[in-house]
Amino acid sequence: NLNNSSDVLIKNNIISGNGNDGFYGDHNSGVTFQSNKIGVDSNGDPLANTQSGIDLGPESTDILVGGTGIGEGNTIINNGNSGVSMSNSSDVVIKNNLISASGNDGIYSSGSSHATIQGNKIGVDSNGDPSPNGGSGINMRDGSTDFLIGGAGAGEGNVIANNGTSNGSYRGIALVGNTNTAD
Repeated sequence: NLNNSSDVLIKNNIISGNGNDGFYGDHNSGVTFQSNKIGVDSNGDPLANTQSGIDLGPESTDILVGGTGIGEGNTIINNGNSGVSMSNSSDVVIKNNLISASGNDGIYSSGSSHATIQGNKIGVDSNGDPSPNGGSGINMRDGSTDFLIGGAGAGEGNVIANNGTSNGSYRGIALVGNTNTAD
């Protein structure tokens, strides 16, 4: 757990096989996650965290998951709940990550605001082959506002494919109970 902290870099770690979240933190600012393997062992074989790979709790702000440099993206796969989960967080950038094979959503937001999601592969493996998340690729709920998903610039679009829901339908992006949420 990381609580009430600022300006933290979490880089080049294997965060796997935990009985809860791979990472959980609340009331943090300026946290950066880069080049981590979350939900796999050092060989890339599945070693799931029981809950989410990264869980950004309440009042987390100015968070970067991934980046624009070569190798800065994280591998976030095989987690029991969501790949990345955020609740009541703000100013979150999720960029250039591989997020797949989680038991629930690839990216889940409840009540979060001002987030940018760009350049990610969600629901596919590193080769682009299907590796679905059990829920939606991106699930924004309960007042999540001011999100930018994708973009017109080179490398800003996401691949969001092969994701499922418990009722058997497939959703790339789910917007539930939100206003002014996605561009």
